[in-house]
Amino acid sequence: MFDSMKNKLATIVGAENVLDDAGLLELYAKDQSFAKGIRPWFIVKPQNAQQVQALVKWANETSTPLVPVSSGAPHFKGDTVPSAPESVIVDLSGMNKIISINRQQRMVVIEPGVTYEQLQTALAKEGMTLSTSLRPKANKSVLTSVLEVEPRLNCLHQFNYTEPVRCTEVTYGDGNQIFTGVNRFCDSIIKLCSSVKQALT
Repeated sequence: MFDSMKNKLATIVGAENVLDDAGLLELYAKDQSFAKGIRPWFIVKPQNAQQVQALVKWANETSTPLVPVSSGAPHFKGDTVPSAPESVIVDLSGMNKIISINRQQRMVVIEPGVTYEQLQTALAKEGMTLSTSLRPKANKSVLTSVLEVEPRLNCLHQFNYTEPVRCTEVTYGDGNQIFTGVNRFCDSIIKLCSSVKQALT
């Protein structure tokens, strides 16, 4: 069963992105909290949303618990520690592309593995900065921090919107994907209209 699971994961994310080193697995079995963890079976490192979706569908088919992790160590809250046997860690740190920075609209589009250090460095080149929690770790996932609703304490740089996450690509527990936010909907309409216009000309 172990080898079969490993082979299936390799077909989804590539053999080089399926890790089962004992020392590495032990690192994911605990953190700085009081959570009583269980050592995972594997660590997988998807490189795109399609692989994440395939992993979630596979997990449903095999009843395998998945534990997403996007920030670098050390971890403190117990939410990255497996609480069920035969779990698989889904390490999203490799999905760390800054897709776009829009200075006019003060928006960025990022993948879940983008860290504060990475994004702040890129924004500084555009004369911009990001509202942060109190001194976040350099390797803390920006998206995770926002989704955890960590309080923003630097008053000079607050969000312009009530909700800082305007659009999100979400993979649900059943493997289905949706896009939230009006901007994504508008982008889809614009692309559709453009396609129709090209077809008519």
